[in-house]
Amino acid sequence: MQQPLVAISTDVRQFDNYTWHAAPQQYLEAALSAAGVFPVLVPSFGD
Repeated sequence: MQQPLVAISTDVRQFDNYTWHAAPQQYLEAALSAAGVFPVLVPSFGD
């Protein structure tokens, strides 16, 4: 059986003249190990 996908929203950060969309590693690890789902990062576009 395949793991269900779950969306993880990202934060926007500025670093070295780049804009990064990122999520805390703990969120991703919890989704994989505790919840048994596969996390997919969703960029934070918008206002």
